Amino acid sequence: MTIPAVPVAMFGGGPSVGGAASAGSAGMARGADLGGADSKSGVFNCWVNFNDSALNGSMGGGASTSFFEVLRNAGKIQIIGTNAAGSVILKLQSTGTYAAGSGWHHVLSSWDLAAGLGTLYVDGVDVKDAAATILTNDTLDYTQTNWWTFRRHGGTATLNGALAELLLRMGTYIDFTVLANREKFMKGGKPVNLGSDGSTAVGAVPQVFHHLDVGEAVADFATNRGSGGNYTISGGSLTYVAGP
Repeated sequence: MTIPAVPVAMFGGGPSVGGAASAGSAGMARGADLGGADSKSGVFNCWVNFNDSALNGSMGGGASTSFFEVLRNAGKIQIIGTNAAGSVILKLQSTGTYAAGSGWHHVLSSWDLAAGLGTLYVDGVDVKDAAATILTNDTLDYTQTNWWTFRRHGGTATLNGALAELLLRMGTYIDFTVLANREKFMKGGKPVNLGSDGSTAVGAVPQVFHHLDVGEAVADFATNRGSGGNYTISGGSLTYVAGP
């Protein structure tokens, strides 16, 4: 499914959303599948703020056999997915690196393996490393027995940093080479109102949407406002931080 442009609803000035931070131990686990179907396409959005330079995950599903994950590896942002046999069929990687203490970064990506299409934007800039890109016409194994936030697949490599507005929609492709489509998620360097369940931006309810209003209790970040069910915080406590 390809989504057309929709009207943009902007937040006001100042921090427009809240963020949740982990010191490198606390994370969130779904403990079950997200209810999405295996497919060849997807949309990912989040804001991330790194506190160290270690390998770390923003989200992940599955284990060593087959998985989907978003992580920072050697400073580069990567989105990686496999088929059911464990072969990597999706890889999108940034050309540049993102250091600790460099502030909030907006990560936006979409892929359609059947059409050989994939985009990766950080802070509104096309950063896809063409040489590292893998877009194989095969089916991504999204139907995993567990999913994590603040961790990569297998629940490892916990992020030391903060996340806001994390969204994953399976089975949808949005052409982010079109500026109007990117501005459904970020405009003027600020988050755009994605809707109470994330569907305003995507055009359909995503399987994952973690959101905090300004000043909201940080435990509410584990409430999945998408369709895939709530998460549980483990390994310590999350801390509320001012969002982007």
